[in-house]
Amino acid sequence: SSLPTLARARSLTLACSSSARQQQHPRNMSLIEVGSDEKFNQEAVHFLKEHCWLSSCCCFGFGCASPTPFVWNQSKVCCLQAQATSDEDCCGDMGWCMCTNKICCYVEHTQFPPEGCRVALCSIFCLGSAPEQPKDEDSLDVSYLEDACWLYYCCCEGAGCTSKCCDPMISGQQKVFCCFGKSMTSDCCGERGIISLYSKVCCCVEYAQIPCGITPGIGLCGMMCCCGNLDEHADGSASGSD
Repeated sequence: SSLPTLARARSLTLACSSSARQQQHPRNMSLIEVGSDEKFNQEAVHFLKEHCWLSSCCCFGFGCASPTPFVWNQSKVCCLQAQATSDEDCCGDMGWCMCTNKICCYVEHTQFPPEGCRVALCSIFCLGSAPEQPKDEDSLDVSYLEDACWLYYCCCEGAGCTSKCCDPMISGQQKVFCCFGKSMTSDCCGERGIISLYSKVCCCVEYAQIPCGITPGIGLCGMMCCCGNLDEHADGSASGSD
């Protein structure tokens, strides 16, 4: 009778530890849309409060963190924003490897293994049909693939053009096993400033922002002496969500 009890205790322990990891490192791959400043503030405050900053000087700093997830990034430079994580499923609706890029009216698509063999020339498909919007909730809106004019498509890779030239002008997402990244155009300035970077690789974290906005302040080895405003922004985000 003790064996089933131990098995149940072990299962409960694993479930609790898994839940704790998910709460500590929530999986959130949704790009912050243009104008969603409140959501951006919440994620920035969470990132800056969660880690230990070895050196911080208002608009930039570096520190250390737990090794999971191995890669996490949320960045914006002028009118281009990007996001990356290593917390994606190795295989799923987007396959093992996937790449979708759009620059102006030019589009390209690669997926392995493919959902089905596709062969096309001048938008006439001899095998299969045009790629569709992935079912994965983390995927960007790539519905323009269905209406694109495909110059060619061979098995798992193809290129073409779309009439949606500036909606958005630049958009892309890439996945290699558990690593997933995506990027798209954004507003040049605003609440997020001209440059905002929140990045994590293994145990190393860094942030940078121009002009200075949400910041842990000035300090060393996790001890901030002045100029921090995380609590103010945290209270503002909480009251705004209420």
